[in-house]
Amino acid sequence: MTDLSKQRVVDPVLTALAQGYYNGNMISEVLFPIAETQKEGGKIPTFGRLAFRLQTTKRELRAASNRLTPEDIGSLTVVLEENDIEYPIDIREVNETEGVYPLRQYATGVTQDVIALGREKACADLALNEANYETTNKVTLSGTSQFTDPNSDPIGVIKTGIRAIKRTTGRKPNVCAISGDVWEVLSEHPKVLEKIKYVSTAVLTPEDFARLVKIDKVIVGEAVYEESGELKDIWSKSVVLAYVAPPSKEKKQNIYEPSYGYTVRRKNGLYVDTYTEVGGKLELVRTTDIHKPYIVGKAAGYLIKGCI
Repeated sequence: MTDLSKQRVVDPVLTALAQGYYNGNMISEVLFPIAETQKEGGKIPTFGRLAFRLQTTKRELRAASNRLTPEDIGSLTVVLEENDIEYPIDIREVNETEGVYPLRQYATGVTQDVIALGREKACADLALNEANYETTNKVTLSGTSQFTDPNSDPIGVIKTGIRAIKRTTGRKPNVCAISGDVWEVLSEHPKVLEKIKYVSTAVLTPEDFARLVKIDKVIVGEAVYEESGELKDIWSKSVVLAYVAPPSKEKKQNIYEPSYGYTVRRKNGLYVDTYTEVGGKLELVRTTDIHKPYIVGKAAGYLIKGCI
């Protein structure tokens, strides 16, 4: 029997392409940025309210040193999951194109999209689950408070969420994730359109809305998935506010930095390899991503459900 493991080769160029790939329809990496760990299992920190707040450091003459409260930082056992998908390239397809490498690049993009969509769904399931929020940090709208009612106050509702996070953590949320169906309603809401005159003269954009509610970044979730032959929205009828730790100067996330959530990935856990089958007539381009998303600071999030 042929040992296929000897024929599998990790492709550094395609791996770099996969690591730098980003699908504009996906928003999960903004709410759950990638943070690397050395192993596939172990413990990562979770953060309570005090972990986000500035601590008193001033010491009076002859006074005792200021002491942190480590009890407010807990731990979460993580078990990462391997996700992989491969794309077949027939040698005959190569003969009909300019070369094999463009096909490999295309195959990498396709496999990355598949894995990214699964990651998006997993993150949305966490973010839209009411059980993952403190009682003070969630609300379900109904009746005249829903954004479909022209007399509702969507900006007020969102600002209430912003204040709730600031009261519980001492930090203002810096991300507002809006599902695509809610964005359609918000962008035509009469009270929002009245306000937009002061920040823009054109059609409402996420950047305009960010200025309206005074938050750093507004993102719109438009990704869909197929279930029972039907396409369904991954993000729906909801708004999520969150404080997300900014990346370091090296543009990497530190899992020990208090944040709403992370997508925990094993170091070098995202890679692309290739191998052959059918006597060398079929080449498989395979993307592997060993990761799993987690909410690690529920006090830093606020969920608004039933927006429409």
